[in-house]
Amino acid sequence: YEGATGSLTQNTATAFTANIDTIGWGGVWGAQVRQDKTLNIKKGQKYTLSFTMTSSKIDHFVYIKVATGETVAYNAWVQLKAGKAYKFNQTFTAKADADTISFGMGGDAGDRIGVSTEPDAEIRYAALPNYQTLLAGADFTAATQIKVTNYKLTEAKPAKVELSSVKANGGKKVTVKFKKISGIKKYQIQYSYKSNMKSAKNKTTTKAKYALKGLKKGKKVYVRVRAVSGKLYGDWSAKRSVKVK
Repeated sequence: YEGATGSLTQNTATAFTANIDTIGWGGVWGAQVRQDKTLNIKKGQKYTLSFTMTSSKIDHFVYIKVATGETVAYNAWVQLKAGKAYKFNQTFTAKADADTISFGMGGDAGDRIGVSTEPDAEIRYAALPNYQTLLAGADFTAATQIKVTNYKLTEAKPAKVELSSVKANGGKKVTVKFKKISGIKKYQIQYSYKSNMKSAKNKTTTKAKYALKGLKKGKKVYVRVRAVSGKLYGDWSAKRSVKVK
């Protein structure tokens, strides 16, 4: 679009090569590569995006947007130096649900705010301070090859839970309290009568307060908790112990 021309010469699940014959005079979306409407990004959850990117012939800015339409879950800029590999590895918390990741690689005049074909321009430039100076002076007839390898966009391991308290309540019950992690709904509580957590039992909860019942009277019980996100588990919290009443 807008003067950008070229084609994909490699396109796999983990890599792509875009031969750009001219970067064009419009915004970054003049030349773009998308993984379109196949992602399942959930608001509040953490994800890790990583890849290696190179621009063969020119210094160039590339804009990354994870979104559904114009509703952005995550965005960032990559500043490439000609012929040098750039390794990108960022963990982010999704600001919204998203189904698409886009790489904008076209020419950019430095201020596309108000342009009807780029309704996201204001959000885009907010992610690049001093954008008018940084993006000025591009040669819109320039050609380059943008290559991405080792691409991954995966759900990140949940953060470590902080265990607030473990209290014996009588009646062979112990109440466990912990601090929830933003975006995480499921937690696993583990308890054992041995400090090394041997023969431990697990309980699953969605609440930050949970009562362990039917414990052994007079025994010291050790407790810890971790966050669960899909098939991923966070690190265990520090252990706490209490004597069962």
